[in-house]
Amino acid sequence: MSLFIETPQQEQLRLLREQREQLKHLRGMSEGAGVVGSAEDTSQMDRSLLDQRLFASAPVPNSAKPAGSPSAKGSLRDSIRGLGRKRCKGVSEEPYSIAQESYAEQLEFDRRRTRRRRGAAVARSLLVVVLVPILLFAAFVGSYALTCILNGASPQELTLLMGELLAKMQAYGGLVIAMFSS
Repeated sequence: MSLFIETPQQEQLRLLREQREQLKHLRGMSEGAGVVGSAEDTSQMDRSLLDQRLFASAPVPNSAKPAGSPSAKGSLRDSIRGLGRKRCKGVSEEPYSIAQESYAEQLEFDRRRTRRRRGAAVARSLLVVVLVPILLFAAFVGSYALTCILNGASPQELTLLMGELLAKMQAYGGLVIAMFSS
């Protein structure tokens, strides 16, 4: 699927390039066939084609302003370059395009997908931040319990040792909280 959409100015420039290539090709064929024609005629045709293409959509400068005034030159220059500046608020120089509307739907889908991906990335990050300490705690408690079992502790002794471990951890947690609160 091609997501490239040509603006009217780009399309005009592309068509102009294609016409120039055709003229060069025809000029080469006419020279090869012995057709007599001056170089001025072909360059005049090129200039007239260029004028037709570039100035077809250009606004006509105000007749009240002299042709050499900066504002008249600026508006002509802007229209030639195709900067797409707006003459009035809310009014665009480019015609309405259905292709741009369908592309807008694809852009909106891409924005939603990007938003979902960012949300999933944030959720994964938070999950890692929360689960890593919990898994480390579980690994520590499990290894402590297995060490006690391997050293020959009975189930009653294991329960007593785990209770003592929990009491030590609560005391240590209270100490850390007291240190940060003062």
